Amino acid sequence: MGNHVGQLVCDSIHVAVKADHPLECIQRIFDWSVDYSCPPHVGEEIVATLKEEYLSNVSIHAARWFEAAVERGNLEVMDWLVSLSPDLVPSGPNVYRFANHLASGLKKCGGNAARMKVLRWVDEKHENYLKEAIFGELQTGAQREAGPELQAIIESGDVEALQFLEGRATALFGKRLPDSFAHCFKSHRFCSSAFEHNQWDMIRYLRVRPDPCPWSAFPYFHAGYGTEIGVRLRAYEVDLVKSITENSLAQPPPVPSDLRSHFRSAILEALETHEDYVGGNSDWDLTHMWPFLSPHRWLYVLNLPMVEWLVAIAKEEREGITVESVCRVFQEASPTLQFRLTIMLSSLFSRSNDLRLLSRLRKYGAAVELRRGEVERESFAAFCSVIESQGVDVVTSLQRTVRYCYHLPKPDGREMDRETMMRHW
Repeated sequence: MGNHVGQLVCDSIHVAVKADHPLECIQRIFDWSVDYSCPPHVGEEIVATLKEEYLSNVSIHAARWFEAAVERGNLEVMDWLVSLSPDLVPSGPNVYRFANHLASGLKKCGGNAARMKVLRWVDEKHENYLKEAIFGELQTGAQREAGPELQAIIESGDVEALQFLEGRATALFGKRLPDSFAHCFKSHRFCSSAFEHNQWDMIRYLRVRPDPCPWSAFPYFHAGYGTEIGVRLRAYEVDLVKSITENSLAQPPPVPSDLRSHFRSAILEALETHEDYVGGNSDWDLTHMWPFLSPHRWLYVLNLPMVEWLVAIAKEEREGITVESVCRVFQEASPTLQFRLTIMLSSLFSRSNDLRLLSRLRKYGAAVELRRGEVERESFAAFCSVIESQGVDVVTSLQRTVRYCYHLPKPDGREMDRETMMRHW
């Protein structure tokens, strides 16, 4: 088949699947393409050979069609595509090869119901794939990063789908999903992914349970994880972060009176963890992975009012904690001041890329959003004032940072070479 015609057929089938056309319509396009691949006036044996060769190349395009079918939750088309190309749902050594296509479709599914249809289809008709690709480490005992299918479910916020997989893990292997993905559930990856995609129901499901997923790269308030107090404290944490993330000018929800001492202890624990971290390792900046009950985490997103609020609560037990001390640790946690300023400036001037910006504008209006920008600039200015009071030449550091970020020439007009830029960095 000519390249142009082949591409037309491939795109036509893809569009037909995406548009959720009946299987009969899709098959007619495909059958025509098979017939067209055979030149006229040749013997039956040659026709059979050519068709067999054509069908063997279907897998090149079938993965793309299959992904679209998963997105639509069209099980009939998925069955037909697997009958054409069985390798679409592989097993054995190739089991991970197709995972990204299934995961991509799951992430784009037009609703939780479609996603559940696909997962049940995998479970009922391709159980080996479920065992090997999604729950493979349960059989081998190895720990690995969560497969892309599970990550897609986390990012889409589909709690029902995650619960389904948890149930299947228990039924198939007698082990819970958190145990099977111990490496992932003991890291902050799941909660961080859900947070990046604004999936608050998923965050609540992962956090507000006796065996929670961490929400930071550093452990904190672990002692009460399985207790009622621990569960309630994490529920409040989710409410707090959701409220301030959606509107950074909002007042934090009141801390329940019987949780206040535990909340204060969690803040202090987070602060102590960071002080130890700064003392032991300053080669990498992990501030964006620090817990949300840490003032440093809120300074990272330029929210000084939250820093002041958390510091005020911490000071109820420890007088020595101040906004200034938080700024000092925040600076020392970075490999260089240049690095810290670069991160903060990027945050300050990348508001147009914020995925939540349009929804906030619709919900709160331009005046509130403009005031939010003022708060961020005031927070940055406060940080600069603190480190300047320690004898740091902030102006020169900022000039170097801006030159580095925007590849501007040095004051003498010469281009800054990479070696010089990295030294300033």
